[in-house]
Amino acid sequence: MNKPFFDSHSHVVTKVRKGLAESLSGTDLIRQFDGLHPIEIRSAFIAANRLDLVEAVFGSISVNLPYLHEITREDNPILSFWPFTRATALKLAKLTAGFSSIGLLGAPTLFNLLKQERPRGDVFLFDRDDYLFRQETFPSFVKCDVAGGLPDMFNASFEVIIGDPPWYLDDYAAWLRTARRLVKEGGIVIFVLFPEGVRETARDERKAILSLASELFTECSVEENIVDYETPSFEQVQMVVNGIKPVNWRRAGLVTGRVGLRERMEASSTVRQSGEWTERRMGSGRIFIKADPAQTAGQFLETADATSRFLSSPSRRNPGRLRANVMSSRGHGLSCADPARLVEIIDNMKSPSDIEAIDGTMEGQSRNLLREVVFELWPRFIQVC
Repeated sequence: MNKPFFDSHSHVVTKVRKGLAESLSGTDLIRQFDGLHPIEIRSAFIAANRLDLVEAVFGSISVNLPYLHEITREDNPILSFWPFTRATALKLAKLTAGFSSIGLLGAPTLFNLLKQERPRGDVFLFDRDDYLFRQETFPSFVKCDVAGGLPDMFNASFEVIIGDPPWYLDDYAAWLRTARRLVKEGGIVIFVLFPEGVRETARDERKAILSLASELFTECSVEENIVDYETPSFEQVQMVVNGIKPVNWRRAGLVTGRVGLRERMEASSTVRQSGEWTERRMGSGRIFIKADPAQTAGQFLETADATSRFLSSPSRRNPGRLRANVMSSRGHGLSCADPARLVEIIDNMKSPSDIEAIDGTMEGQSRNLLREVVFELWPRFIQVC
C-alpha cells in the first residue's frame, strides 16, 4: 500500500466504469486494480470527493461501525503472513502430484493440506512462525529463517519446492537462492509472484525477480492471477476500521522454473539482520514486541499511527508500521519506550482485569491505551468502533 493511487484519475474512473459495464462489483471490481489495496482505493475516492465511486465499488462490501467481528485465526503481521484459500491450496497440491519429496517455504496452509493427503509422505515446511505447527508434534516442520537460517542438511533434498515469500524484493532474492540450494537437479521450483499494482515499484521489482529466477533456473514461465489469499486477521480489522467488509480480495501469479544439470550454485551466506521480536499470547490474540525502544513523546506507550491504534496498512513501508515496535495479530500498531517492561507486564497478566493492577508509574494515557488493546485482543470477537 505505497503506490500513489492514480496514474490519472480518469484512468481509474475508466477502469471502474468498464468493470461496472461487465456487471462487476465489490471484490471482483477491486481485483481489477491488480493488487492495489482496497483501503487505499476507498480513501482516494473519498479524497477526490467521488462518493459515487465509493458506492459503486464498496457498496456491497461496506460495514457500519460499531461492528462485531469474529477472529478465527490469529495471523502474524511481522512475517507478512497471508494464508492461501483452500481452493488455492488444493490447486497447488495438484501441482505436486507425482513428486515424492516436497519442500514448502512459508506455506503452512498448503503444508496442512498435503500432510492430510500424504500422512507418510516426504513433505517439509520451513517457516519462522510456529503458531499453527510445533516441531515436537510435526517433525517435518522446521522453524527457521528461510532467508538465511535453513539447515544445510536439506541441500538437494526435494524434487519440488513451493515458496510464498513476503512481497518484497530482498525477500524474493534470498528465498529463491534458498530454493535453488534445496531442490534436486532436474527438480521444479514454484514461487508466488505478486501483481504489478501493489506499489509504484512493483513492476520493476517483478522484472528483477524474474531476471534472477532465469539465472537460477531454466524453463522459467509465469502464470498470472491463479493464487487467491484469505485476508489475514490483522488486515481484517484494519479493513473494518475503514468501513470495508474483510473479503478475500488479494491474488497473485506463479513463476515456475526447473533446475538444469549445471553446476550447483552456492547459497548466499548473507543473513539479513533485523530487530528481535518477542511474541506473547494475550487471551485469544497474539502481540509482538520489538526489543528496540521507540522514540515517543514522553509516554510509555502511544499509537504508532497518528489517528488510530490500528495501523492504516499492513505494508512494511507504511509510516505507522515503521514507527511501531509493538504489533498485534489484530492490526494494532504502537510505539513503546520500554519494551522489556511491557513484556514483563504482559507476562504477569492472567486476565484482562489484571491491567487495573499496574502500578502508578504508568501514566494514565498509556494505561488507557494498553487497556483498550488488551480488551480487543483477549476475546475471540473484537468490537470495532
